[in-house]
Amino acid sequence: MAERRKVKKGARFAALVLGALVATALAQQKPAEEIPPLLKRVTTRLVLVDVVVTDKQGQPVTGLTANDFVLLEDGKPHPIASFSFEQPAAEPVAAPPPLPQHVHTNRAQYRLPPGPLTILLLDALNTPTGDQVTARRQMIRYLQSQAKFTQHTAVLALTNRLILLQDFTTDPELLEAAIEQYATQPSTVLARADQNTELPSNLSLIPAEALQQLLERLRRLEAEEVAQSTDQRVGATLAALRTMASAVSGYPGRKNVIWVSTGFPFTLFATETENRDLFRTYGREIARTAQALTDAQVAVYPVDARGLAGYAAADASVSGRITLRETARRPVGSARTGAAMTDELDYQSEKLLSTHQTMTQLAEETGGRAMLNRNDIDAAVALSVADGATYYSLAYYPTNKSWNGKFRRIEVRVQREGARARHRRGYYAFDSFPAQESGSRDAEMRAALGGPFPSTALTFLARVAPPAPANQARVRVEFLVDAAGLLFRLGEEGRQQCSVDFLAAAYSPEGKVITSASQTINAALRPDQYTRVLEGGLPYLMEMDLAPGRYLLRLVVRDNQTGLLGSLDVPLILDTP
Repeated sequence: MAERRKVKKGARFAALVLGALVATALAQQKPAEEIPPLLKRVTTRLVLVDVVVTDKQGQPVTGLTANDFVLLEDGKPHPIASFSFEQPAAEPVAAPPPLPQHVHTNRAQYRLPPGPLTILLLDALNTPTGDQVTARRQMIRYLQSQAKFTQHTAVLALTNRLILLQDFTTDPELLEAAIEQYATQPSTVLARADQNTELPSNLSLIPAEALQQLLERLRRLEAEEVAQSTDQRVGATLAALRTMASAVSGYPGRKNVIWVSTGFPFTLFATETENRDLFRTYGREIARTAQALTDAQVAVYPVDARGLAGYAAADASVSGRITLRETARRPVGSARTGAAMTDELDYQSEKLLSTHQTMTQLAEETGGRAMLNRNDIDAAVALSVADGATYYSLAYYPTNKSWNGKFRRIEVRVQREGARARHRRGYYAFDSFPAQESGSRDAEMRAALGGPFPSTALTFLARVAPPAPANQARVRVEFLVDAAGLLFRLGEEGRQQCSVDFLAAAYSPEGKVITSASQTINAALRPDQYTRVLEGGLPYLMEMDLAPGRYLLRLVVRDNQTGLLGSLDVPLILDTP
């Protein structure tokens, strides 16, 4: 990635003037080629709650009104500010007007028609190969039972990165083919986290004091390796979930992510007193990810790929083996006893409960449901998909104006006999616009470059026209960002200030980055400029030098005050002069 450069005040206004010329040029096209009006979004303290209501048989309850619901935050009733009943549209929605020539956008309506979206996430990073095979087989069985889909569904795999196996489609045969063609693969990171080093059988020949020191050093090294590999798994998994949230954020309505996995621990305990510094708890990172998911109206449905999970204790039961974990519980050379088996069972039980805690928290905080300890994975997937089809959408304004980051509990009661409501259990009262650290900015921009499909949290238009004959190497990328999705703060002299990152990267057909350019624009707009930007968008012009050939441009725009991000892919062919 090219080095990001800050724009000085003079260059800042020069860029805006140049961008205004771009916007004027776009506006002067023929009426049939006019760019559609930008979507207006106003960020408020409105809290949105999707509620799935079912009867005792688990079937959706329809026909309810706002008067049938009581909504509480931290036990206090709140008036319902908006209410709607969401279900699949009976009639196809009209397609949006065509874009002008060479103009592209990441607006959701130009990619998919409105309606519920489902992502099937096959997690190879956290799931042993045997469990991957079982889950894959049952998901194929589920898809084979579906004659027709009404929901657009995509299939992704998580290894050391997110891989798009099948883009959104309503064709179950395409989804089945994508899963069948995906080869399960072992997770080297998971193997490191689950290691239990086998030791030689002749340890009793080593003097006791030297042996104790050796074992302590080995246990320390193993514990450090487990902690590092677990950190890596947790970070990669949560980043993948946030990437998916950013990708579907711009689509209206509820979205479901069905996460088929054995999960990762909520807490990583250090069993030895000297290893207390290796203690880990991932609650804060999980909460941050859950907040990003709920902001994007994404519900997570973790499905335990182990099915009906048991507690294996092979290390404590296989004759002739001595492991590091076992030496922490009994002297080397002593007989293997039932206590060793019990200790191993306790260890495996602790691991299982910790992963289930993670799955349950992500489900509860996003309004999904954790599917644990069941052998019918295909039925669990079917139940998850059904939840996204029919639900009620409620919204309210919190009366507590203290945005201190604390968790606020949401409760929804349905005044209908036999009806059961399921929804996210609450939210963290973070400031809507937290300060963005430079490290997270760079990481999020890099993630956007490698994302499986475009991000829609911040929408924009881009025109990439063929170069002028006089300069075949110079490619002009004209951005027009939806200003209603940007945060403006009132600054000195009544000027409205915003900070936006722009990034363009050119990829070869083989996926290699050929060149990239990035720029940070810090604008301070007079009232008249601010009005024009709100009405027409924030423009910016970026230029790149490229040799003749075929490219894929990945364009990224990021609001540095909110962290909202949008991305877009544009195919580009440059002919030889």
